[in-house]
Amino acid sequence: MHQKHLRLLTEGGSNNAFICTTTGADENVKSPLGHHDGVDCEIVMNSCQASFCFDMNMNTSSNHLEISNNESATIRQEALKQLMEASKDSNHLIWTKHFNQIMKVFIEVLDDPDSSTRELTLQLVADMVNKQKDAMEDSIELVIEKLLNIANDAVSKVSTEAEKCLSSILFEYDPFKCLSVIVALLFTEDEKTLIFCIKTLTKLVNRLSQEELLAQLPSFLPVLLCTFRNRSAEVRKTVVSCLVNIYITLGKAFRPYLRDLNGTQLRLVTLYTNRISQFRKGTCVEAIN
Repeated sequence: MHQKHLRLLTEGGSNNAFICTTTGADENVKSPLGHHDGVDCEIVMNSCQASFCFDMNMNTSSNHLEISNNESATIRQEALKQLMEASKDSNHLIWTKHFNQIMKVFIEVLDDPDSSTRELTLQLVADMVNKQKDAMEDSIELVIEKLLNIANDAVSKVSTEAEKCLSSILFEYDPFKCLSVIVALLFTEDEKTLIFCIKTLTKLVNRLSQEELLAQLPSFLPVLLCTFRNRSAEVRKTVVSCLVNIYITLGKAFRPYLRDLNGTQLRLVTLYTNRISQFRKGTCVEAIN
């Protein structure tokens, strides 16, 4: 029998197992549950494990792939590569029938102790973000939150991949969904995560129109201004960058929002706004008295 198995095992309370089986087209194999579309599904439940199985008519050689924190990194990475191949086909049955299970898998594998596996998982996420947009839309807030939390990964390749994923999401998905997740994480006490959130907010600000940005200021500006008093110089520097981008976008309409800044903070924002404005447009903003 020609068949391919893609088995995704995830640790956790439910101990879910996701098994994909493809059967050679030249064989007439019947499973317990038949479907008119050529897909056979069987769900087996017991006290320890839930298994989701499906057969698709394809000609492949025998193969068995697993993802689990208990399996070797090589096997997990091969399974991720298999999913990356599947992600190129938006009509693939794996997305329409098993998207939630796949989401659960890659969210959990993003915490894998092996950095190469985390990096490869982020490449899968990037593929899904770009090629499975319809399927990803309803879950994008969860993905953004996860990416923001792992963007400060100690391994630079992992953090770089996370940043790439977030950049794609910011420019391809609903900006207001993105904003809601970012704002919630501005309250984090983790310095690295906070810095990355503010940098991500700055990118999002540049995508919004003046009208959209003005309407959204009350949702994030108070906490951003509060963060300007953070003990970390790096955090304060990142806040200045964000405020400067807002100032350049809104112009003098932003001035009333800055009157609560102290003299030093205001001079910093005005100084860097003028520098960047001169570089971009050859003009300066007026000082706020």
